[in-house]
Amino acid sequence: MLLRPAWGSLAGSSGVWLGAPFHFDLTRLGSALFGLNDPRIRPSPLKQILHLSTPVIDVRVLSAGERVGYGATFRAERRTRLAVVGLGYAQGLPWASGNRTTLRVGDVVVPVVGRLSMEYLTIDVTEVPESLCHRGSRVALLDERMTIDDLADAAGVAAQEILLRLGSACQRDYSPMISGEP
Repeated sequence: MLLRPAWGSLAGSSGVWLGAPFHFDLTRLGSALFGLNDPRIRPSPLKQILHLSTPVIDVRVLSAGERVGYGATFRAERRTRLAVVGLGYAQGLPWASGNRTTLRVGDVVVPVVGRLSMEYLTIDVTEVPESLCHRGSRVALLDERMTIDDLADAAGVAAQEILLRLGSACQRDYSPMISGEP
């Protein structure tokens, strides 16, 4: 016999949800291992395992009418407190996520304002207490409440694109998962 019997495989991560008739001998899990919910089942049966946070680098106050971002795409309608954080398209964020996505400061969800730059983005923290948002405090882009799927939907890109691009310029921390913890 020149060739050994081959396993039959049809389904990848999304195909798992189609049921046993599509599984054949094995399924090829890829994006599901990282918690991507490709078939968009709600609520997602998958656990978000990727977390991405960054420090606040600076906090500035804009007067009404002042602008921020490449091409000045954000214009403050009122006195606005902005935080500059150390994430940008060099870290793998989709350029299209400027003015379209959110981050979280503590339990407060805040919008990204202005276009992303290579290493930075700005968030509107006007409604966040100064005790939670100051130079050195951390803000979350991805965690158990804000998923890659959410970021992809906001930016209008595929979640796999974000998964592939993230991390090349990010410090990584591989932490073991403890049952019952996010």
